[in-house]
Amino acid sequence: MDVFHHLEVIVLKLLKYFPQQALWMMIAISKSTYSERQMRCKGILDKAMSQIPEMEKLIEDVVNLTDKLLEVCNKKVDAQRLPAVVTMDKVCRSLARLTNANDFSCIMVPIQSSLTVTLPMSKGSHQDHNPFPGELPYIIKFNEKVEVLASLQKPKKISILASDGKSYTMLCKPEDDLRKDNRLMEFNTIVNKCLRNDAECRQRQLYIRTYSVVPLNEKCGLLEWVHNTSGLRLILNKTYQLSQ
Repeated sequence: MDVFHHLEVIVLKLLKYFPQQALWMMIAISKSTYSERQMRCKGILDKAMSQIPEMEKLIEDVVNLTDKLLEVCNKKVDAQRLPAVVTMDKVCRSLARLTNANDFSCIMVPIQSSLTVTLPMSKGSHQDHNPFPGELPYIIKFNEKVEVLASLQKPKKISILASDGKSYTMLCKPEDDLRKDNRLMEFNTIVNKCLRNDAECRQRQLYIRTYSVVPLNEKCGLLEWVHNTSGLRLILNKTYQLSQ
């Protein structure tokens, strides 16, 4: 058996037991601009739907939701001054119709806490271990207000109302390959596990603040918004101005 077949078997098992997390990880491949990647991903999703019929509607809705989010990312908004606030109806009218449908699937909000794997604390077999503890927040609807930011790519700040009653803020970023950012966050997650395993680091509460990065294709993606933070560029500009 070739490498792809082994990987296909692993991915199908992940889709069976952890469909919410696995689909968000696979969606960028399904929307890839490389036809071979897209074809292989479609083949895996088709096999998952044939083996697990109840997943067909979930996969269909995730694919449709991704299409709408890509539309939000790429939508050009005419505004004289940025940042500007526009309505979701102006950016992507069909997004509300999708999420308001009575048969819309339960799709997890792609936040860091729901995407991060929790490993067992001790060695040995842990057949009953749940790698994603806690209740997952599912998408109920998108807030009507969309904020277009003033940075180069003009990303859009959106809010998602979830099943837990909370509102989660995400950034729809166009014209930027977020796959490297995604790998960096995964690396930072491993660093945090190493820090937690060290007694002195635990005592000093050392950790790296991470956030979810979900590529939608090679040019667009979602980033979890981290509240109460300042961008490095803003800090440097203020420092430079004060030094003059």
